[in-house]
Amino acid sequence: YTALQKRMIQTVATATSAFTLVATMITFYWFVRMQKRLRHKLIMMSILGCFIRGLWYFIFSVVVMGNKPVSTHSMFCQTTGFFIALGNEITDFATLFIAIHGALQIFRPSLGDFDSGDGLYKYRRYVFGVTLFLPLTLASLAFTNQDAPYTSQGAFCALPTKPIWYRLGLSWIPRYIIGLTVTGLAIAVYVHV
Repeated sequence: YTALQKRMIQTVATATSAFTLVATMITFYWFVRMQKRLRHKLIMMSILGCFIRGLWYFIFSVVVMGNKPVSTHSMFCQTTGFFIALGNEITDFATLFIAIHGALQIFRPSLGDFDSGDGLYKYRRYVFGVTLFLPLTLASLAFTNQDAPYTSQGAFCALPTKPIWYRLGLSWIPRYIIGLTVTGLAIAVYVHV
């Protein structure tokens, strides 16, 4: 890319990540004020993942716009890559549990109090634990690659393209499984209703 193209990419990255930060803060504020059921708390977890990801995209783009190239082997790149991966995974797992919870409410509705026994409510502590523990684990496993756990890719740092199994195993395969599961549950609910 030319210097002007790089500057444009960084400007777009900064603007969109700043918009994401503002939108997530406003949304989080309104969710905090409302009475929350389990699905609302899961949505808040998803918003938290978006906020973490947006914050580190913003920080990275501001640093790069200051004409400071970011080396793959720098601690800053590794930190940025870790938190972007963590935010992505938190959002993915929260989305999975939102879909599972909604499907269970449709297929096995509770006859009693709405949010005391239906869906995943009984297992909410495990759900929140998994939604935080698995993303932390997946983002941390990248550090088993001693050479470069996360690599600078211009507008952000992310898992390296080689070896391919890092990116597949720690990011894309879980994301595809979650996407297929959510799609399957949505189709099953649609057919059922």
